[in-house]
Amino acid sequence: MNSKETPIYQFSFTAEGPLSEFVFLELFDGDGKLVAGNYSNISEQLARGLYQLNIYSNEKLETETIRLDKDYSGNYTNQGSYSSISGYFLASSHEYYTETSKYWSDHFTSDEKKYEEGSSVFIFFRYPDRDIRDQQKNVADSMGWRFSILDKERNLLFRLNENNIKEDKDFGWLAFHAPLASGIYYLVYNGPMKREIPLYVFEDWQTQFFLTFKRTPIFPTARILFRKPNSAFGTFEKDNMEVDKLLRNMQNAIYHVPEQLLNRMASDDWQNPMLAIVVCYVYLMSSDVESNNSIKKVLENLKRRISNASDCPDIKAIELLAAVRFEKKIPEMILDEPCMLKVGFKTFLEQAARNPDKIQITELSEIITSLHGDMVWSSYKPVEKKKVQRAVGNEIGLEMSFTEPVEEPRDWLSQTMINQLSSENSGQNSVADLAIQFQVSPNMVKGCLQNLDSYLSNTGAGAFESFNADQAILKSNIQKLINTQ
Repeated sequence: MNSKETPIYQFSFTAEGPLSEFVFLELFDGDGKLVAGNYSNISEQLARGLYQLNIYSNEKLETETIRLDKDYSGNYTNQGSYSSISGYFLASSHEYYTETSKYWSDHFTSDEKKYEEGSSVFIFFRYPDRDIRDQQKNVADSMGWRFSILDKERNLLFRLNENNIKEDKDFGWLAFHAPLASGIYYLVYNGPMKREIPLYVFEDWQTQFFLTFKRTPIFPTARILFRKPNSAFGTFEKDNMEVDKLLRNMQNAIYHVPEQLLNRMASDDWQNPMLAIVVCYVYLMSSDVESNNSIKKVLENLKRRISNASDCPDIKAIELLAAVRFEKKIPEMILDEPCMLKVGFKTFLEQAARNPDKIQITELSEIITSLHGDMVWSSYKPVEKKKVQRAVGNEIGLEMSFTEPVEEPRDWLSQTMINQLSSENSGQNSVADLAIQFQVSPNMVKGCLQNLDSYLSNTGAGAFESFNADQAILKSNIQKLINTQ
């Protein structure tokens, strides 16, 4: 080697341990230039010098400075994170929560009978640990305070009170488990920051909902899983931890499915349907195109193994998202129940705006306008049970009536539309443009336009003074949009 040549050395670094395939590594040289980036390992021939290695794991960043003056081989042992669920790798898996959740997922809380067949819903609330529970002051007498479960028609089925739950207030846990037929249900919380969360029950599967408390519910920690009756906890443990990791990444807009996990899913090697569902969502939200056939197989296996899978809103959303990603014909679909995962909801909203002749959203207007943004699951202001008033005409749309005089519209959609349509240039937008911009369905935009037009026509020149809108321009732009529908 010429003495003037810069020496070259082998650089190797590997992440080890459970879920190490999700650890992302970045290597920078002394000038701050990215040299390599990869999941799980980096292997490069590099010049002598100083390098910085960034290790991203469990929403944390760790850095190492490495002086490369000889061949280098390093490793990182992945550490367990914290979660509402239990797992051997999770630092938050205390025995007094793990063993309790195992037992009550196998027994109904009302009569303590063994769960051996059929469908059911299991709910488990917990604190991060007993010490934190002891530190909480001025907490509700029960963790189930103001929680209830409603059926598809939003009839009350259960309140999470002493008649239906088991609870240990010293250790800080609550369990609810009851047999329920397949279909959609709603978990409702009427405490501070009221919300409703849809739970879908597959035929002959148990739907599980886990949530961590710290004085009050911490909803971003929610996890929804599935398991078969009479199945050993360990059978589902690896799947559950992978679901937890994928959801954690999804919450941070990281869309990556390790190749070995994709291959396992495609070969039908999964126990928890939620893992298959989340893998499909994450892959379809990523830019990866090399494993499209694998995702098709996962979807086929889901529908083969679960008899009512095709009725599940999330399965419909995955099929729709797959058609978009794979550039296939958009199927005709109607969404009349909320998806469990918010990404499914957003998929339908976007495609209803882009393909209104194929995709319809019905009976979900109140949900769309009140979606919370703090979790990967769909959650929104609780929907009041009321008689549905359907739109005039034959179009399948959102349940809004525009035949009677309306009160002054002060909802966020009306106010936002008034501000935008008061500009002369805004008349160039279409209903679909506005639906995509506001992340609502085209029918909601149409309904809002007709309400605004009716109100302007009935109130005269004094309308909307509080919005400082130029009514002539506003009225003209509204009419243009209505006439081009």
